[in-house]
Amino acid sequence: MEMVAAYAPFANQGIRATPNAILRVENARQEVLWQQTPSRTTVLSPEESWIMVDMMKDVIRRGTAAGSVWGAGFHYPAGGKTGTTNDGTNVWFIGYTADLVAGVWIGFDKPRKIMSDAQGGRLAAPAWTTFMTEVYRRRPAPPDWPRPASIITREIDFTSGLLQTPYCPRDVVGSEFYIPGTEPTRECDKHLGFQYDTLGLKPDSGKLPDSLLPSRR
Repeated sequence: MEMVAAYAPFANQGIRATPNAILRVENARQEVLWQQTPSRTTVLSPEESWIMVDMMKDVIRRGTAAGSVWGAGFHYPAGGKTGTTNDGTNVWFIGYTADLVAGVWIGFDKPRKIMSDAQGGRLAAPAWTTFMTEVYRRRPAPPDWPRPASIITREIDFTSGLLQTPYCPRDVVGSEFYIPGTEPTRECDKHLGFQYDTLGLKPDSGKLPDSLLPSRR
């Protein structure tokens, strides 16, 4: 319950809601005798929670749970994280949509190795996908999370995490999201240009003539 609750603020735009097993008590006439008062606390900014969701969407679409979630046909907006203990005695998957957080743990009451190559993405994520697919057969599809207007984008070189330059290979360049003030301000220093002299080409941080600029791929 603690693990699932810890992921709720990501799904809930930064608001932590205390889990409650009993929501209300009614009598035979359906009169409410007692009702839980929700406990909600802001623990992350909308920008921070959105960035976390954006990163954990990648776990489902191209990361350790891609085959068991996205590849299994669960294509709703969702994020999540796999987990595996070093000794293979516990595997996890905690995943969420904008309106539901669910967690799966697999292990033994008396800890022992589950199996060879036990992994959260291999064992726990398929169970999560089966459960969530059944849930969304019975309820409307979940919405995507609205991107806060203050979030900015920068074109970066993924190998360095710095701003792209004309010399960065196109296959390692792409857009990344940032909270203002956290974006990189330096240019990539892994891919340098060249200047031409009578002895040939040599590394240099200066600009090249247009005729010598590398072509974009």
